[in-house]
Amino acid sequence: MVGIMKLKYVELYGFKSFADKTKLLFNKDISAVVGPNGSGKSNIADAIKWVLGEQSAKSLRGASMQDVIFSGTDIKKQMNMAQVSLILDNSDKSLPIAFDEVNVTRRVYRTGDSEYLLNKSPVRLKDIRELFLDTGIGKDGYSMIGQGRIDEILNGKNEERRYIFEEATGISKNKYKKSEAEKKLLKNEENLAQLCSELKVKKQQFDILEKQSQNAKEGIKLTNRLELLELNLLDKAIQKNSADLQNDKSKLEYIDLELSNSNDKLNKLTNLIYPVQEEIDRKTDELEEKKENQILGDKKIQSLENQINILREKNKFFIADKERLEKAINIKKEKILNFKDLIVEKEFKDVEIKSKKEEVNRQVIELNKVLEVKRLKFNNLKSEKNLLSISIEKNKEKLSDLKINKNTKEKLDDSNNQLKLNYISEIEKIDSLLKNKCTEIIEIENNIKNVEEKISKNVEVINEFNDKKNVIIGILEKLRLQLSTKKNDYLKLESQKDILERQYKSYDGYYRSVQDLLKIADKNTFISSKIVGVLADLIEVEDKYKVALDLALGSSLQNIVIENEEDGKFLINFLKKNNIGRITFLPINKISANKYNVKHPKIIDTFNNLVKNDKKIDGIIDHFLSKTILVESIEDAVEVSKDIKGYRVITLDGEIINSWGSMVGGNTFKKESNGLLNRRKELDDLIENLHNLSIDINKINEDINSKNNNIDKLNQNIQEFESANINHQINLNNFNKNIHELNVEVMFNNKRKDEFSELLNKIDDELKQEDFSEIEHLTSSIEKEESRMEIVSDNIEKLNVNISEEEKKLLLNKSELDVLIRDLSIIENDIENIKIDLEDNSKTLKIDEDSLVKTINNIENSNQEIEKLSKDMFNFKSNLNLSNSEIVVVEEELKNLITKIKEDKIEIENLKSLISEFEKEKYKLELKIENSEQKVNSLRDDYKETYSITDEELDEKLKRIDKIEATKKEVLDIKSRLSKIGYFNYESIEQFNIISEELDFLNKQYDDLIASKNDIINMIKSIEKDMKETFADAFEKIKIRFNEIFSILFNGGEAEIKLDSDDVLNAGIDIIARPPGKKLKSIALLSGGEKALTAVALLFAIFEINPAPFCVLDEIDAALDEANIKRYIGYLKSLVNKTQFIIITHRKVTMEMAEILYGVTMEEKGISKVITLALDEYKE
Repeated sequence: MVGIMKLKYVELYGFKSFADKTKLLFNKDISAVVGPNGSGKSNIADAIKWVLGEQSAKSLRGASMQDVIFSGTDIKKQMNMAQVSLILDNSDKSLPIAFDEVNVTRRVYRTGDSEYLLNKSPVRLKDIRELFLDTGIGKDGYSMIGQGRIDEILNGKNEERRYIFEEATGISKNKYKKSEAEKKLLKNEENLAQLCSELKVKKQQFDILEKQSQNAKEGIKLTNRLELLELNLLDKAIQKNSADLQNDKSKLEYIDLELSNSNDKLNKLTNLIYPVQEEIDRKTDELEEKKENQILGDKKIQSLENQINILREKNKFFIADKERLEKAINIKKEKILNFKDLIVEKEFKDVEIKSKKEEVNRQVIELNKVLEVKRLKFNNLKSEKNLLSISIEKNKEKLSDLKINKNTKEKLDDSNNQLKLNYISEIEKIDSLLKNKCTEIIEIENNIKNVEEKISKNVEVINEFNDKKNVIIGILEKLRLQLSTKKNDYLKLESQKDILERQYKSYDGYYRSVQDLLKIADKNTFISSKIVGVLADLIEVEDKYKVALDLALGSSLQNIVIENEEDGKFLINFLKKNNIGRITFLPINKISANKYNVKHPKIIDTFNNLVKNDKKIDGIIDHFLSKTILVESIEDAVEVSKDIKGYRVITLDGEIINSWGSMVGGNTFKKESNGLLNRRKELDDLIENLHNLSIDINKINEDINSKNNNIDKLNQNIQEFESANINHQINLNNFNKNIHELNVEVMFNNKRKDEFSELLNKIDDELKQEDFSEIEHLTSSIEKEESRMEIVSDNIEKLNVNISEEEKKLLLNKSELDVLIRDLSIIENDIENIKIDLEDNSKTLKIDEDSLVKTINNIENSNQEIEKLSKDMFNFKSNLNLSNSEIVVVEEELKNLITKIKEDKIEIENLKSLISEFEKEKYKLELKIENSEQKVNSLRDDYKETYSITDEELDEKLKRIDKIEATKKEVLDIKSRLSKIGYFNYESIEQFNIISEELDFLNKQYDDLIASKNDIINMIKSIEKDMKETFADAFEKIKIRFNEIFSILFNGGEAEIKLDSDDVLNAGIDIIARPPGKKLKSIALLSGGEKALTAVALLFAIFEINPAPFCVLDEIDAALDEANIKRYIGYLKSLVNKTQFIIITHRKVTMEMAEILYGVTMEEKGISKVITLALDEYKE
């Protein structure tokens, strides 16, 4: 039972309409939550239910779990997380956790992620549910009661009603323990099955190794005996040869003595010839021996070199392959990195070029304007310079004239008269010239007007082209977006197709026996020829009928259709022979059925008419479906089954009424086919959709290419009109220049005319009087004009340079603009191609990396072998080089010795013949002695080779020999026995011991698992016994209190709860209620108020037997009248010492009972706020 554990407070943040963090303190025994409809007060109950583990979004009045997150309003944006925390006082340790305060928190994110926290530490939902077992708190407990919960208690399914009683009677924890024990039992049985499989394998290994180890032991024993026998035989042979050798050596000593005497005589004649000859003989023998060893060494080195060369050739291949793969991998990795970098670079460049293009275009327009201004200024300066130049020259001439006139005035009077006539003539010429120039100016001004009109029209055309281009660019962006969408759709469909294709080819979803037979048929054409197909593959139906058809045919969908009974007999025998399993076969020639024509307004059709199939299997389809009727709903099914007998009726949702009257259905049915029906059609549809998408993608690509071509054409047209405008602008500048020059010329001539007129007047004046004061004035004027001339020339030069630079900039910008337009198109094509290359390189990179690992392993193995052989060859070569050096030395020594005795030999030849007989005899004895020694050495070598030992080890063995009677017959017998045993594995003895230990260990594990299984079974039985006793005892108490409280709340009447079977742990629970003055009848016929009060009576009975720490009552008083609600409140007050109540209500009487009120309002639409009012303070 729960002690003083209480709910301290609930904190909501972002949950439903509680956008802001809201904290509700529950420090009173009875708290009431009130507020108008739609204010969000029931969201508080939903929040408590949710934090305790509610998984049904429907129960929380939502479509998905993300619906509990605040969705936003016109003013406040939506939130991305919802959080609710429930804080409990656990100071009495009612909950099995070492904290005085328990904080349970649940969060959900808009991404779909969620988490549970216990005292701010992440936990599982399972941990939360375990914590509250047998407390009444939780999703299936009785601490959360609303209108829907009352309906579940009174009218719901038995299993839903049992959850409450199991929690109330305190067996939930034991039930959970039982469930966990059953899972352990299932796991134990899986482990047992796996262990039995391992034991079987180990036993087979044990039997094999047992035989091998016995052979090994026998072989070792015989080998040891054979070694001892052959050692004794060797010892005997050595002893015998040693005796013969000693006798021969004695004879040799005697001959040596005689020979020594003869040699003494010879030595006197030969002066040490004999020792020299002896040295020659010894050196000759030594030389032959060394050469023979050299030949053997050369052969061995050659053999090793061949092996090394073979390995090196292999290594070359491996290294070449490794280098190729490394190069390929590096290239691919580099390519992939380059591709990725290139994509980023290209995309960046694409944006950069677009931006730059706009900037360059703007610069071109600005440069044109700047150039126009500067050219005009340049022309004006040039004109000014020309005028200044003329003026200076003129003034200088005048100055010169004045000076001359001053000196020669008297001589010039006649000349002045002539000059006057000349000036008058010049004035007349200037007047004629000015008239012509004015005519030219008018013509040029008309030309300027025409050119400006052409430029204006061209600008309008360019703007129109740019507008068209911008429209096409907008269409292009949409097309590219469509292309991306289509490609994504294509990839998704392709993935679905691959999955469905794999399922189809692997026969996923079929029984194992059907799968095995169909897989064999795929490889065996003879078996395949016997099969028409699986029934599921031979029929099609509209999607809306799939669920119903799936249930109508059930496992018959996996029946295999065949042509006749003979094929069926063959296939059944084939199944038996290959131990495949059982399959139902449907012979086409044997199965048939009548077609029935039924009519009813509620019938869609008989199912055989709704299925599409080959006509040859009509009989099979009619057999299964001609007496199955399809209707819309369960109500229609009930009506049709009453009117039409002998038919099975099935609804679109899958409810079935069988011909004999049984009904099948319910909300646990998943409304989807098992995937066998229409699988081929779905695959074909996917392939067709992929084909259509491919066509769409190609069409979009064609449209994109077409639009790009249109843009290129528009750019070309724009460029042509811009070029035309540039030419027009040049002409316009030329016209302006010409008109400026003409104006300057007119101005100049007017000035000349004025000057001539002035000169004429002056001449007249000069003729009258003489005045040379103008000389000073002209000198000053010339100086000023020359100074101005320098300034103007300098400005002209600077401006000319500046204009050239600006013209170059303009030309460069236009060229750059053309390049940018071309580059933009190229880059966008490049990006698409690079992405395709990136995907291809990524796929092949994985293959090359796997190959590289294998090649590196091969290289390492070859290098190790080459290193080993190279070491061996180095040792042989070292020995051989040493031997070669020794041979050269010996040959040189031998040559020196032969040269030394050559002349002396002639002199002693006679003496040699005298001792030849002694030499012959000595030779025979030496040969005999050598043969004896070789025989002993041969026997020793055979023994050493047989038993792989050294001379020292053999000598040691012979010293410590165990003397036994050894015969060659026994040796042959042992060798024969060893031959029969054959090769034996020395390690098999150790392996046998290891497998024996492993087998013993597995047997112990098996015994432990059996013992564990029995313990779990006994524990389950014990738990079931405790559960039965606890449930029966508590159920009886609740039953008694239910009747008593029912009578109190109804002012009389009777109520009862009872089990519908003797199975205490699984029986359904029936609720019987009879209000005062009414006959006993079904709960369903009670009024809403009576139902509510009955449910309240049952809940109060449960609270008295096993009170929950707190209880949330969500508007359960809504259906109660004033009299009933007063009795309800009166009894509720008697429970506050054991349970804390949070009541959501509209009723004033209930509000008055509460110690604290929480008012829920919506000051801002869509956002709930809580206002707190302590009623005891308010009443005071």
